[in-house]
Amino acid sequence: MTTNNLRASASRASGVTKRYDAAATGVGALQNPVTAVAGAGSSLATGTAISANPGVVKFTGADGTVGATLPPSAGSSPIPIRNPDATNAAKVYPNTSTGVINNGSAGAALSIPANTACVLYPLDGSDNWFSVPRVPS
Repeated sequence: MTTNNLRASASRASGVTKRYDAAATGVGALQNPVTAVAGAGSSLATGTAISANPGVVKFTGADGTVGATLPPSAGSSPIPIRNPDATNAAKVYPNTSTGVINNGSAGAALSIPANTACVLYPLDGSDNWFSVPRVPS
């Protein structure tokens, strides 16, 4: 395995090193910390809370109904979310009942299909998010 290191410029974060595995990905994707989040509940109020700036979120326990709730969009970084379940979707809810994901209905979940991933970006301080790709794939 070929592992390379990237060093951030001194003006950004002195001494910070990100690792990537060029052989495994072929494109040298940066590796971020991975946070496992077990899905729970079936609504915004009962979903498992995702902490602010968690790194990559690896969803566990997807069964098509359980979900997780995003942190407030104000002050949050983009959140990569991966659903590695082979057959079931995972649901991700905005932080509040007025929050929206991809300009959908207020408080509604984004369904992340089985074995797919996306990155959720905070759009503003009003708990609005958008995903790339728009439909997780």
